[in-house]
Amino acid sequence: MGESTLYQPPLITSLAEAQSVCAELHKHRLDLRLGAEIKSYAHTDDTVDKWQAIAGEWERLTRKDQPQWNLSLRPDDTIKTDLSLFDTHSARVSKQEAESLFSLEGKRPMQLVMQRQQRVHLERAAFGTTWRVDPKLQAAIKQAVKEYHAVRAPLYPLSPIQRLGYLDEVDDIICSEDLAQSFRADRTYPLRSSTVAVKRSGTKLNLAGELDQVEWDGQELAFFITDDLGVERVFMEARLRASNVRVSILKPGEQPGRQNEDNLKPCQIDFTLHELIEHFVIPDVPDVARVNPDGYHRNLQLLKEIEELSV
Repeated sequence: MGESTLYQPPLITSLAEAQSVCAELHKHRLDLRLGAEIKSYAHTDDTVDKWQAIAGEWERLTRKDQPQWNLSLRPDDTIKTDLSLFDTHSARVSKQEAESLFSLEGKRPMQLVMQRQQRVHLERAAFGTTWRVDPKLQAAIKQAVKEYHAVRAPLYPLSPIQRLGYLDEVDDIICSEDLAQSFRADRTYPLRSSTVAVKRSGTKLNLAGELDQVEWDGQELAFFITDDLGVERVFMEARLRASNVRVSILKPGEQPGRQNEDNLKPCQIDFTLHELIEHFVIPDVPDVARVNPDGYHRNLQLLKEIEELSV
């Protein structure tokens, strides 16, 4: 039993093995006369369902025409999910894991790799240990990720301020120079990025030539870096520190301008983006010439040929 698994139980394969087992039982027949001692007994109303789940799992293991994968790829390149009764009743997966599996149903891999949160969810499901995944789907996901990074790559090397737009792909950042009392040089700090609600008040000229008091609602990108004390420090544009601008944290699913004014969570800006650039190492972002050198030089040659034809 020590070497057996759920999918490879110990089986009697010969008459000699059966005789050996019976001989061992015969030695202990007096101890076993009253039968096995019941340590605990759980009465359930779904016994039939559980037996059907076991039968379905056995059929899946012995019949190759049964669904073998929890995640597979359809001919139209969409993701197919399958969760058997055995997966449900065996408590092998939780309700949350099952819901996360079904959230991938009908989606294409390229749809799910464009946002980092969804891409991490997809890769965890496809390459983790929870689900049985069709190798064809795994290959499609790897190809989608490769194509996404190739398309996402900038056309030319970016400056540090431009590379801030790519910080959502990293989880930590290195401090290059001390910043106030919060960050020390040569240390790595956790980083996350999120959009926050921004409400700006001002005046606008109406048709009568008078100034009306108005408010503009929108969203801005904020970077949260956790300092040595475990406090998240907020980095945003300096212009958002103006007295007529109010920044607040968005709750999941909440939209700017539709927030409950009584439950707003203010977002205080600790440092500016220029301080972020001056005191931290902004990761390099490979451009297309480095991501896809063959395609880059091929397109350059094509441009030269077009120029020659137009002369």
